[in-house]
Amino acid sequence: MLILILIILCPAAIYGQRIVIHIAPILYVDEINEGIEAPEYQKILYSLFNGIETGRDIEFRMTKADTNPPLSIAEAIRLSQNEGAGYLLYGFVAKREYTYYCEIKLFDMQKRDVIYFGYTTDGHGYESRLINDIARNLLEYCNETFSLNLVEKQGVYSELWIPIGIGYWLPLEKPWTDLIMGTGWAGLGIEIIPLTTLFVLKGKGFYLSTFIGADYRYGLGNPDRIEAHFHDISLKIPELRLYLKINNQNHIGIGSGLLYTFSLLNMTMPYEDNEFKLYRTLGVSGILSYRLNIKPNWQIYLDNVFEARFYERVMMSYSPRLGVNIRALSREVRHK
Repeated sequence: MLILILIILCPAAIYGQRIVIHIAPILYVDEINEGIEAPEYQKILYSLFNGIETGRDIEFRMTKADTNPPLSIAEAIRLSQNEGAGYLLYGFVAKREYTYYCEIKLFDMQKRDVIYFGYTTDGHGYESRLINDIARNLLEYCNETFSLNLVEKQGVYSELWIPIGIGYWLPLEKPWTDLIMGTGWAGLGIEIIPLTTLFVLKGKGFYLSTFIGADYRYGLGNPDRIEAHFHDISLKIPELRLYLKINNQNHIGIGSGLLYTFSLLNMTMPYEDNEFKLYRTLGVSGILSYRLNIKPNWQIYLDNVFEARFYERVMMSYSPRLGVNIRALSREVRHK
């Protein structure tokens, strides 16, 4: 899969030149057992290229069998000179205590420099996804840099995430701003991503998600006006979101959805008896979201949420939220 995507990375392809990329042995480092070995990553990658029609004049070759994996630009230069390589693909995969880590570089002999550097991590048992991820990142770089406008839909996944967060909220319009001061918010839910790459536009991947969740928020009465306690439980039924993958670590998204809300307002007006009001109503929500991948199955998210609840007087509110996203399920979707 990695080399399937690397077929598209070749800069000179857009100039109509025949390009040859040499694949060096990929170093494997086992940091758990403190041993270093060189498995057959080079042959695995080369076999992925073999027989694939790219529509571009690109050829892939392996360096000689007795070649040592290059670890520096100086070694990449020497190997490129020995092989007569214009472009050299090299890197390493490291097995760590809880994760795999992969680095890959494309060296341009003419420029005497690395023109692409990529890295990614994933958990044990997910080596194939690790390679797929770093390959997609490289594809996105080449799509954007060389305006290839290619869509790559292999090696994508269906995923289920569980977001848990806390935050703050406040009403935005009268009469609610005169009556209620927002305080705390807490929520959880599930987010379903059918395809982790739905389409690619100008080198950037996009995907859709469906969010279903519940949240609770609490508000206090404005001490200058009334004594009040406001309790609100809302259900998202559902919320649809579109995300842009800036890179493998950073995603941003927008979305909107429906709310079904149960609200209890306990208030005491000056010189009047205590009063309870129960509301059940619909609403709508809009979201601007940021996701940061910190571990293979963990994200930090920051959401800016705008909501409207259709009481007798519409309540508009804003809520900044911070939380964690836990990946509970990931399954590869195979495209034929």
